[in-house]
Amino acid sequence: MSGGELSLILSPQAEDDFADILQYTLESWGENQVYIYRTVLDKALRTIQQNPEIGHRKKKISSEHRCFPAGKHIIIYRIVPNAILVSRILHERMDYDRNF
Repeated sequence: MSGGELSLILSPQAEDDFADILQYTLESWGENQVYIYRTVLDKALRTIQQNPEIGHRKKKISSEHRCFPAGKHIIIYRIVPNAILVSRILHERMDYDRNF
């Protein structure tokens, strides 16, 4: 896409997902791993922002959403005029139909 970088907006559910992932990581593996995994998620979000069409479409989810892996999670997003809307950040083993 031309015209500069698009804004990246996390839905309230995606914000909750992000916070829950970091909290679970802290409780399970400690502070150092939170820093490492947050870097993984941040890098994936930056990659999407810089190249919005990088994600793969999954008809199971919707025709307008794309999916991009970030560690053990999948970032589900869609491209709208002037922005990328992140709908959810789900664990790769989660049932997308039930959680999206």
